[in-house]
Amino acid sequence: MMKNAQLYIQLGILLALLIVINSISQRVYGYLDLTEDKRYTLTEPTQELLESLDDNYFISVYLDGTFPASIKRFRDRVEQVLKEFQGESRYISYEFTDPIGGSPDENKLMEKNLVDKRLYPTTINYFDGEENIMKPMFPYAVFKYFNKEVVVNLLEVEGMTNYDDETLHIAEGVLEYKFANAIQKLQLQERPIIAFTEGNGEISTVQMGSLQNELKKYYNPIRINLDSVYTMTDVIDLLIVPGPRSQISDRNLFMLDQYIMNGGKVIWLVESLEVRLDSIAFNRSYVPPTIDNRLDGLFFKYGFKILDNTILDLECTSIPQVVGSAGGKPQMNMFKYYYHPLIQSTSSHPIVKNIDRVNMFFPSTIDTVVTKPGIKKEFLLTSSPYSRYQLAPLELNFRMLGIKPQVNKFNKGAQPVALLLEGKFESAFKNRLTAAQNTALEKIGSTFLDESPETKMMVISDVDFIQNQFNVSTGSITPIGYNKWERKIYKGNKELILNAIEYMLDENGILASRAKEYKLRLLDEVQTSENKLYWQSLNIAFPLAALAIFGILFYIIRKRRFAK
Repeated sequence: MMKNAQLYIQLGILLALLIVINSISQRVYGYLDLTEDKRYTLTEPTQELLESLDDNYFISVYLDGTFPASIKRFRDRVEQVLKEFQGESRYISYEFTDPIGGSPDENKLMEKNLVDKRLYPTTINYFDGEENIMKPMFPYAVFKYFNKEVVVNLLEVEGMTNYDDETLHIAEGVLEYKFANAIQKLQLQERPIIAFTEGNGEISTVQMGSLQNELKKYYNPIRINLDSVYTMTDVIDLLIVPGPRSQISDRNLFMLDQYIMNGGKVIWLVESLEVRLDSIAFNRSYVPPTIDNRLDGLFFKYGFKILDNTILDLECTSIPQVVGSAGGKPQMNMFKYYYHPLIQSTSSHPIVKNIDRVNMFFPSTIDTVVTKPGIKKEFLLTSSPYSRYQLAPLELNFRMLGIKPQVNKFNKGAQPVALLLEGKFESAFKNRLTAAQNTALEKIGSTFLDESPETKMMVISDVDFIQNQFNVSTGSITPIGYNKWERKIYKGNKELILNAIEYMLDENGILASRAKEYKLRLLDEVQTSENKLYWQSLNIAFPLAALAIFGILFYIIRKRRFAK
């Protein structure tokens, strides 16, 4: 009787312990990350952001239901990242919802509510083993904080119906960044001001309509004419100079310089040649003039220069040309146009990590200049290794179209087209301040600074990549990166400019999580096929055998203990 009572007590204690452990595990999430690339470990900036939360954030995820195995794995990874967030902050809570898991009427109402929020479904096609299935999917997570919401598109590539391992792998790699960025946007008390310069031949508001619409979601984009302002210090969070084509006055150059000296951040989108396809088509042969915007002096002092050339790349997009006529109508064919390179990032910097290809138009080479120590310079984008360039003055025409390229002439290697600079910059007006400039500073209650604090600037030798097409008759605009000749959207165009803006304004370093290295480890199909029986035995028989051995040992130990 004593032995039975002791056994019941031990079983009761074990049962109570299991209940306590289970209860704790429901509230506390922990894990040990043994992966080489630390994919299950949040970056330090994300951890600091989550630890600073002092109120509730709720996330609604609409990626639930019956899906193919690849989507299910992605869905589980989304939940795992949210659990990691919960492990850092008790103010994070979430729920998964199947938007089409109810009755027909409920599904219709749910879909309408989601579409009203601009959460449009994408249709996926897959074979479930018996038949082909076509169903809508809502790959979104909505972050809510009080009366504010931020929508996160969970999938990096929109509009695709075949989500392969590589596509989903890329999407997994940026989940942490997207979630942390959403929380950071919800925390904004005031929208940062992003100013675009105008008055010196920059591209127009209409040409940047699509970008402006993107920025209005979380920022306050404005246009400023440098002639109409006296200072930009402490007013503008980020300045973007979108392709000036006329000369900038000394007064405005000085104001730009002092904006930087006061810690201002700038994105320069500056071209060296005035090139337009319609000019080539109209004149048949065209010599583009160089652009004299007078920014070269500033650039040289800050540590870079844009060369007077244009890059040709075998990796490029196509344009149409008339090759004949039929029935009185012109017949068009598409031809590779080497002046419109497709830029594929190879850098690990978070601005360009894992972005799609960027379609540029007549970019020029960017070169660095020796400056005082302390300025970090990093090329973010280059053309392909199969590139060359033409120095100005140069003649442009369409005679090369249809002619097989001589690959051996594309031998200048990768040409830099985007450069990031970080550090303390020296003023371009140091030791040459005029009396008029000094008087102007006194009028606005400011003093001349010959060196900046730690700040950032980025230069890209093309501005056309951010432009959209505008339909005059309908007033509609195309997305950023839409190639009207190929009728295709190059998503990298939008990713590049938005990531650059995020990086410039990101004081907490959240964008660093985009640079995490996620290695895609695919099965060796040859090995798995040749050694199929071995791997099946290892994965099925070995665990069962180990369990049986453990059971036998437990039985023997227990029998010896209670046989006394």
